[in-house]
Amino acid sequence: VTAAAILAEVAQGRLQLEEQIGSYYEDIVFAGTKFRPRGRISFTLSQLLSHSAGFYPWVSTGYPPAVNLPDLTQILRGEEPAGNFSSWRGFDPEAGVRYSDFNYVLLQKFLEDKTGKNLPELVSQDIFFPLNLTRTFWNLPGTADLATGHSREGPAVEGGYYRYPEEAARGLWSNPLDYLKFVLGIVDCARGKKDGLLPPELARQMLSVDPRHPGLGFRLEGEREKFKIYMTGKTHGFRSVLVIYPALGQGALIMANSENGSLLLDEILRGLSAIYDWPDFKPEEKPLYRLDPSIYQQYVGRYQVNGSYYLEISFEDYYLVVHPTGQTPTKFYVETQTIFFSVDPFLRIKFNLDEKGQVIGLILWQEDYEIRARKIN
Repeated sequence: VTAAAILAEVAQGRLQLEEQIGSYYEDIVFAGTKFRPRGRISFTLSQLLSHSAGFYPWVSTGYPPAVNLPDLTQILRGEEPAGNFSSWRGFDPEAGVRYSDFNYVLLQKFLEDKTGKNLPELVSQDIFFPLNLTRTFWNLPGTADLATGHSREGPAVEGGYYRYPEEAARGLWSNPLDYLKFVLGIVDCARGKKDGLLPPELARQMLSVDPRHPGLGFRLEGEREKFKIYMTGKTHGFRSVLVIYPALGQGALIMANSENGSLLLDEILRGLSAIYDWPDFKPEEKPLYRLDPSIYQQYVGRYQVNGSYYLEISFEDYYLVVHPTGQTPTKFYVETQTIFFSVDPFLRIKFNLDEKGQVIGLILWQEDYEIRARKIN
């Protein structure tokens, strides 16, 4: 939605996709921060839209209802109450595509400063009203209209949901019918519909894979009849997935109000794929291997993600048990001698070894981002 709002401004001649805008943030963001990157900061709107500007793959965790919210500048600088993770830590302009909420926090900041309007006001004017999206918003209504999120362990999220001042990245509320109207509106524009949300050439840019990036806003995969628009959504207590095959005229948008929803979403997609013979989401069988107990034993221990978040790893029989701080344990099975997977298809772990073959840390991949941890025990 934010990408469409940016392109609507481009269509009006108020913004340019390939304009170098990195220097715009120097005075706004760098003051008082120790994480200023070396050299000239250079990236474009299209790089931010496609997650290819070089920012570290950071994901906002949101804020409980009673917590004071930071503003966008505090989030970008890593200042309280946003925490101490500056957007510029780990910045690498040569890194290629790295999915990070910082890209869309910067887009929101730039868009609001340039237009003089806040994001909800701008998008309501350019997107929601023209499509008559009556159940899509950033400004929260009464809680009676909102689904209640649920943690992985089962209890309801405190207050029903978390708040996200990073509105462009994670703050949108909608339902499947409304959001599909938006996506199909973009597809219609790309096919040449006049008087749509965007001029056809800009809508086609949103739905075209460029050698420099995988798409402006949407995640795009495949070619011809296998070409699909694919996106996953994740906030505290909620999960969603969008799949559209424009050439087939088929797709689905599924939402779940639970952190365990990914398992349900995947099962539904496999069922739809079997019924409609989609080219993706086929059941995947993985053989189960059994390693020598001494190999499992070298992975056992405590791994530190940050100052308060740890992964405790043990092993039972032919699998590892990973117990994150404050969460339920998960079983991981052997894929290779150093890579393990869980029955949740979005979770895999790779253990890192030093030159002597000693375990020094791990990488955990979950959906579109990764977590790194070092072994401390």
